[in-house]
Amino acid sequence: MIKGLSQWLSYLENSQLPVLKETLRRILQITESDRATVSRLAETIMKDPDLAASVLKLANSAMYNPTRTTVNTVSRAIMVIGFNSVKSMAITSLLVDQLKKTSKRTQLFRCLTKSVHAAVQARFLARQCQPQSEEEVFVAALLVNIGEAAFWSVDNKEIDLLSDEYEGKGYLDAPTQRDILGTTFRALSQALVSRWQLGSLLEESLGEHIYSKEAQIVKAATSIAHIHLENKTESGPASLRLMQPLLQRPEPVIKRVIAENTKAAIALAEALGIPHAKKYLNSEPVREISVQETDPLLQLNYLQQITAMPNGKISDEMIEAVMAGLHLGVGFERVGIFLSKDLDFLHPAVEKTPPGASARGSHQFQLYKFIGKGTDKWFSGRTCKVRFGLPMGKVFRFEEKARILETDEAPPKAELQFHAPFVSTKIPSLGVLCGLRNRYTVLVYADRCNLARIDQDRIRSFQLFAQQLMYKMADRKPVLSIESCEI
Repeated sequence: MIKGLSQWLSYLENSQLPVLKETLRRILQITESDRATVSRLAETIMKDPDLAASVLKLANSAMYNPTRTTVNTVSRAIMVIGFNSVKSMAITSLLVDQLKKTSKRTQLFRCLTKSVHAAVQARFLARQCQPQSEEEVFVAALLVNIGEAAFWSVDNKEIDLLSDEYEGKGYLDAPTQRDILGTTFRALSQALVSRWQLGSLLEESLGEHIYSKEAQIVKAATSIAHIHLENKTESGPASLRLMQPLLQRPEPVIKRVIAENTKAAIALAEALGIPHAKKYLNSEPVREISVQETDPLLQLNYLQQITAMPNGKISDEMIEAVMAGLHLGVGFERVGIFLSKDLDFLHPAVEKTPPGASARGSHQFQLYKFIGKGTDKWFSGRTCKVRFGLPMGKVFRFEEKARILETDEAPPKAELQFHAPFVSTKIPSLGVLCGLRNRYTVLVYADRCNLARIDQDRIRSFQLFAQQLMYKMADRKPVLSIESCEI
């Protein structure tokens, strides 16, 4: 039997893997910085009809295309779903389709399921910690086990005998791999990644020393997927230990996140045609964290209340209506209102703030009122410092740099400095600054503390409340008519 790393590497590269190797390299080498990237990526995918069909199937699935916009071409998929998403979709389809063409072994399907699971967990972690690297991390986690997947995919009688012998024993541990193969699956992955030039992130993730945040995420996600598949009795506590340092969220929240990501991985694996994915990843049900529901009628009711209030000032009544509308109507789990430290809000302002005006410099805010489950640890007087020139009335995401939703751009010198432990850039959250007398006056904060996604409906509703508040304070007509708007 073939034995040793060099022999196995040579055998794998000369078997059924050349097509996978070349197409994978071509796709990975196409980046968003290239000219004519859409046409290049579409052309590369279209060279393989089976790959193109798989990409279009995924592009029309609810998982990648929740609006169910019809996608008939690869170029259209790139425009609708996004360059990076289609690129990772193509790599996923390519890996699965090419490897399962020549093998129906249980070990291969288990390995592919584990890879998809790792990729989904890694994408979520990157979205919270390194959003600019989301798809890169997804692909790296997907390909970390490429050595093991390639081994089980080749047509070889000796591997067939080995597969039959270990059919009911699950995963081959490292000592067994060395004894039988003269090397390990990890060493095979390292060699293939280096030989095929699959990228520095993959090389780092497979190496002994981890430096970058992206590689930490890949390693944590692949470990979670491995434990979940091969040692289910210990998967819960072990997964929590791996994810806690990255997310820094309460244990029940992390349990729910892992469970939801596992369900998403099962759905993706089944869409890719991997048999028995649900059986491999089936886990004990996790207690759900309560989710604040939306109520369109309550939204309309509170917006009408705000409209009926006096213009050109801010009052307790207005603050209460905004908070209740965002929490009970729009469905944000927690809402907080910060007021400028030098603001006497009981006295109406005489000067008016033009919509779109911005103020620069440093601004001190204090938490004034709050609502929602889990705010029992909040208390009035928490301070918040804001240093930047964001336009007033523009909704932004709370990240390391605040990003305006309309343009997805970070203003120069944008900085949020919070001395409030409940505010974290890892929690999906929105904010808006409103002002009186050309000064920042009110900061509205709303989040999904259970890490649930902020969907477009919630974003639009948050924007509507922000616009109503801004224009009431500025003594102007609302930008939208409450009577005619659709909530």
